[in-house]
Amino acid sequence: MAWREDSDLEFKLLEQCIPVVKVDEAVVIHPVIEAHWGVRIKEQKKGLFNALLFKKFPHLYRKKMQDDPPWNYYMITVAVLCVVAFLFLELKSLAMVFAIFWFVLTVNFITMRLRQMTQNLSHVLEMIVTSTVIPLVSVYWRLYGAIKYKTLFL
Repeated sequence: MAWREDSDLEFKLLEQCIPVVKVDEAVVIHPVIEAHWGVRIKEQKKGLFNALLFKKFPHLYRKKMQDDPPWNYYMITVAVLCVVAFLFLELKSLAMVFAIFWFVLTVNFITMRLRQMTQNLSHVLEMIVTSTVIPLVSVYWRLYGAIKYKTLFL
């Protein structure tokens, strides 16, 4: 599975003081591959390699890739876990509070993603469905990568 190898090369070059420059005349051909419905959920697995890149180059990762952890993903995940825990403990009022918190955060995430996309019905439905799943799957793979590569990566 290819992911972050280009950033790894860039960071290695920068650490060796080898400049990485933009060449306006360069032409890069990167064909768009037809993506099936919901593919973004499956692609979250690649996020485990972010932990490895962070372990190797923490400063460059935070500067060039992601300056802060995805706190919204973590808050959504915690909200879901709290709903489940409070339902299990039969604390329905607390479960409802966290369900509302999850709903508000998820609607905000859906809205943010829809601003960047086409608005045909199929795509809108895909954004709604994937936006409810992506934060949970992403957090899982981020934490999996942190454990696998033995780094404190959120």
